[in-house]
Amino acid sequence: MNRGLVRTARRCLVPALGVGAITAVLVLLGFGVAMLRLGSVAAVLAWAGGSSVIVLAEPVVLDGVAPGTEVSAGLRVRNVSERPVRVLGGMCDCPCAVLHDLPVLLDPKECRELRITVMTPREAGGRFHHKICLYLSSPGPPLVTYVSGVVADANNSAEGSDGP
Repeated sequence: MNRGLVRTARRCLVPALGVGAITAVLVLLGFGVAMLRLGSVAAVLAWAGGSSVIVLAEPVVLDGVAPGTEVSAGLRVRNVSERPVRVLGGMCDCPCAVLHDLPVLLDPKECRELRITVMTPREAGGRFHHKICLYLSSPGPPLVTYVSGVVADANNSAEGSDGP
């Protein structure tokens, strides 16, 4: 092997590795600072991706609900930006789910719980899964989350209502 080529490779490779290591340390340090300021990996990733609002604890899961009933749940949203953001409204892919308490203004770093009401399917043992889009005053695509669940069969819902 050519010794000159090996020396040249060493001269170029060692500084490149040093720059790479410094870059990795700076990225990790920046990620750590962002974690301290925003509080979670999801918030850091959303902020880095340009999102201003995230949904906490998604998807909303409603298991063992009675067939053909209205069930309410909370949908927690958080503004991860430094500016106030208004949640203007929302849409679901099914008219059986309704979002309440909108529009709402989220101050910087504020968390708020939005209420969602779902009319469960009438068939016992059925499943449901609905997409929810929240429209924001900040630029970018709507915030997408899901609500899903399993409808209890008639025996389970009757046993649950008798109780000991």
